[in-house]
Amino acid sequence: MPEHVVFDAKSSIVDKIFPLVEQLYRILANASGKSPTPPPDASDGIEAVELFKKQRLNIIFVDIDMPYKNGVEVTREIRQYERDHNLDQTPIIGVSGFTERQYEEQAFAAGMNKFVSKGTGYQLKDIYRIVVEYCGDPKT
Repeated sequence: MPEHVVFDAKSSIVDKIFPLVEQLYRILANASGKSPTPPPDASDGIEAVELFKKQRLNIIFVDIDMPYKNGVEVTREIRQYERDHNLDQTPIIGVSGFTERQYEEQAFAAGMNKFVSKGTGYQLKDIYRIVVEYCGDPKT
């Protein structure tokens, strides 16, 4: 199973190893009235950037520790692409098992909007709140 997928109730690259993502996908798909279909996937940072270039996304969850390009590099490339193409910034949420402050600082310096540590007890309701904060409530 790939580590990163694109969510398509409105679309996002998400960290598949984050334990709540599949539940969140079902809830948002049901809330938005769309039937849950398997989203296209990106198995590494290079694919994640290419996927972003091909499909406009509403929110991105990106793992800090990905193969080939880490989440910080992916974020920098996405932000540069947005600048180069005069696009509005897509909210990028960094997800990491690392709890050291340096990773959070690197994430924000690269242009991430929020940083979530998988080791701090985040639950489905917390991730749902992030999606609602940046994308609006799918029920409305």
